[in-house]
Amino acid sequence: MFIFQNAIQNLARNKGRNILLSAIIFAIIATTAVTLIINNTANGIIEDYRVRFGSEVNIIPDTAQIMDNIGGMFGGGMGGMFGGGGRGAMSGVMPQVTAQQSLAFAQLPQVLSYHMTATQPAFNENIYAVDGDAEIEIGGGMFGGGGGMGAMLGGMNLEEQSLPTFRLQGNYWEDFEMGLRELVDGEFPQAYGEVIISMELAELNGFVIGDTLRLYTPTMSARDLTIVGIFFDMTPENATGGFVRAAFLNRRNEVLTTLDTVTASIGESANGVSVTATYYLRAPELLPYFEAELRNLGLDPLMLVTTNEAAYYAIVQPVMGLRDVTSTFMIIVLVLGSVVMLFLASISIRERKYEIGVLRAMGMKKREVALGLWTEMLIITVVCLVLGLTVGTVVAQPISDTLLAAQIENITPIEEVTQQGGMLGGLGGRLSQITGGNQASAEPLSELDVSLGATTILQIIGISLLLATVAGVVSTLRITKYEPIKILMERA
Repeated sequence: MFIFQNAIQNLARNKGRNILLSAIIFAIIATTAVTLIINNTANGIIEDYRVRFGSEVNIIPDTAQIMDNIGGMFGGGMGGMFGGGGRGAMSGVMPQVTAQQSLAFAQLPQVLSYHMTATQPAFNENIYAVDGDAEIEIGGGMFGGGGGMGAMLGGMNLEEQSLPTFRLQGNYWEDFEMGLRELVDGEFPQAYGEVIISMELAELNGFVIGDTLRLYTPTMSARDLTIVGIFFDMTPENATGGFVRAAFLNRRNEVLTTLDTVTASIGESANGVSVTATYYLRAPELLPYFEAELRNLGLDPLMLVTTNEAAYYAIVQPVMGLRDVTSTFMIIVLVLGSVVMLFLASISIRERKYEIGVLRAMGMKKREVALGLWTEMLIITVVCLVLGLTVGTVVAQPISDTLLAAQIENITPIEEVTQQGGMLGGLGGRLSQITGGNQASAEPLSELDVSLGATTILQIIGISLLLATVAGVVSTLRITKYEPIKILMERA
């Protein structure tokens, strides 16, 4: 008990030295608190975006290899590229993911979830379509040979079948989320065979909720669908921006339904169904295994399996810079502060040699003297810890805002990022195609809401106790060099 009472009394006896030591410990703890708060928050955000973008997988054509193949076709002569097939011959160069493959990929064990949409052309000569009287040139000119439009319409034989005027769209609700479409009557499709149609299409044919809509697929199979809702459409009326006018391209003729309703007709033949899918992996580390599985299922070698790394780096780049700056600063403060603190502790022991000699002469053992000195350091550290955490929590946010603003000013533009192959895992200039041209939407984070979490508190407490312990060890080592009789004789 005497050891602890003496330690508390010594704090008051040596005010000047203890105030100086307290100021240094407080500065170290406060700085460490600020940097750890910012650092841990930044790490959490970086990991969150890493998982989010690293787990989102898109399968897209490898433009570089495709262009190389086209170049080879040019090298073999223009006739080899265009002879006999028009633009349809060139379509053979473009790789595709079939509808069957898209559905099979979604069942792989690495996939946590997926977002899939499906489109199927359809027609019925007895149903009026918006722009149904428009004519589209198929035999020559733009669609010479039927290759381009024929591929677009699911490989239909246009000489034997009617030209599609409608499109079944499965799980396509983005326009509703963006406010471009709004359900004005009925409800959204829930069960198989339920659909919603545009107001224009409903008024043109006198359709009401509950009516049956019969559509024919490219293989002439009939599909009886039930209208359960009618929506108001504010999207651009023509899917091509007015370049070509046709009922099939008019968005008012889109019949919206569930994914299962469209994909149910997929058998050995896709039946004109086109599927677009984005897959979300259980963890970013599973990407190589997922790609291997895709190749085993027949994915074309000209298709890339990618994550949106460019968008990830574009968003978190300033946060990474902020994290690096604070980490470096914290290390410098800890090293320099510890050196100064240990130096002061060493000087303090030299000044207190007589006091230590008296305690040893009274019968106190070395470890008891060391315990008393460590208790003094611990009390000072605990007080500084409380003050440092309080101050650090208050100033962390404004410091974070200032540093983040500076990082945003010095951020590497996404165009430069996509040219740095090493920075993004060797993908280099192909990242622009990997992002699907949506780089502008990947805006860097301009705000970072920092907070003091339990992990940060434990880290700061651990660092503080480590500082106090190191200072106590240094004091103990200094004590062992002095014998009580020699100390008292020097003082006499």
